[in-house]
Amino acid sequence: MSILEAIEGTMDRCPSAPAFLSRDGVLSYGDFRELLEAVTAEMRKQGVLAGDVVGLSMGQSPLHCAALLALARLGAVSVAVHPEFPMSTRERIVAKFGVVSLVSLDGQHGVDGVRNIRLDNISFGSHPPGTHGNRLTPAAAAPCRISLTSGTTGIPKGDLLTHAQLDERVERTMHGWLCDETSRVMPSDIHFTMAIAVCLGVLARGGTLVFPASSRPQDRIRALKEHAVTHAFLSQWAISQMLPLLPDHPRAFPSLQHLRPVGSQVSDALLDLLQARWTPRVFVTYGLTELGPVSMATPETLANWPRSVGHRLPWVQVEVFDATGQMLPPGASGEIRVRVERGATHYHDDPQESARKFRDGWFCTGDHGRVCEDGLIFIEGRIDDMINLDGYKVSPACVEAVLMQHPQVLDAVVFVMREGDSAACLAAAVIAGAAEIDVVELSAHARTQLGWGSPKRFFVVPEFPRTPNGKVIRAEMATAVLRTLTAPSG
Repeated sequence: MSILEAIEGTMDRCPSAPAFLSRDGVLSYGDFRELLEAVTAEMRKQGVLAGDVVGLSMGQSPLHCAALLALARLGAVSVAVHPEFPMSTRERIVAKFGVVSLVSLDGQHGVDGVRNIRLDNISFGSHPPGTHGNRLTPAAAAPCRISLTSGTTGIPKGDLLTHAQLDERVERTMHGWLCDETSRVMPSDIHFTMAIAVCLGVLARGGTLVFPASSRPQDRIRALKEHAVTHAFLSQWAISQMLPLLPDHPRAFPSLQHLRPVGSQVSDALLDLLQARWTPRVFVTYGLTELGPVSMATPETLANWPRSVGHRLPWVQVEVFDATGQMLPPGASGEIRVRVERGATHYHDDPQESARKFRDGWFCTGDHGRVCEDGLIFIEGRIDDMINLDGYKVSPACVEAVLMQHPQVLDAVVFVMREGDSAACLAAAVIAGAAEIDVVELSAHARTQLGWGSPKRFFVVPEFPRTPNGKVIRAEMATAVLRTLTAPSG
């Protein structure tokens, strides 16, 4: 049974059960079925055809989920055209992937030359299931979704998932955590494939998806508490915004059984804070847009190896190799490559990047790390993030790992900084935890462990420049820091 069929089965079997909790109240599975019928009918009316590439530019809402499923029903291919991407990036995504229509809530995020499909006037409840012939079952091998990378280094790359591959991605994403009709799940940004897989998996199992009223930290906190969320997937950026608003006492969210920080590695200080003040049930994962989840660190794993990303998952093969392409023994550091049965084999319409990243059945991740003999994985940074200063190479991830060992540092980013005519130097921006950071003490901490490789400048900042899914844009750090320094106070 496909995921689409499983979700429709849940709608038929449990029509009165809550499918969504959002600012609009409760939407039952029966209501969602009617919404899906109405959206599918509107898509057909607007001329969406099988094989069309259709962009989705919407927020966190049941309507976004309905649009995604409606396009799948009609045999169209969906791709995220995130409303928070700069217009130049949105235009390049549209051009690169041949987007013919763009679905939005209100038409405010349109792209010139692309048909806009607005869903703000959708009404539902008057169409009994099946009256429009909407229950289509596309072929398993038919294309379904273009899964985009984060875009931290430019225009996002994409791999084309078939219905069968998306079904398998959903099942693999749901591996290792219990979800049933009692689960209330807050997903991360559903423009991205991991969050889509979570949403589809929850709906297929009869759980309830929870969407906050907005992306403001106050609204996330309110939704977590009022709706008794059991599973939360939150970017570290979202978590860092929420922490200052929460009281300093344990178990701020007593219903929370599973907390998953997503987007980047978790610092020691952040992990300690979350386990002490939110829930001890923190899970850390390592996943790839191209292949899905690779490993998961359970709370038990993190208790013993807090800097690991867990053991590789059963269907994953992982190797580490050196600059010459030779495989390294367990425990040795190098570039990580991953192989997954029935995973992606190339990027969509990008032969140059495909040849660079997909080799001999393996995907070369660009991540530097090591894998122990028992499959425990440690990520130590990105190969292409290496900084060259006057002929000396510095690994930002190694420096950041040392900084994040400091008990008051929630997050850290290392970058190259130039001021005026002065020579380039290594700088670090840090986000403070529960107490203010003593920069002199932090600098001494770094020099003790790093010597000449320690940053020469330190900046305490409220946030880092990030992509919409929470990944840091290192290339913009120097500009962002200087902007913070010159911003007027008050």
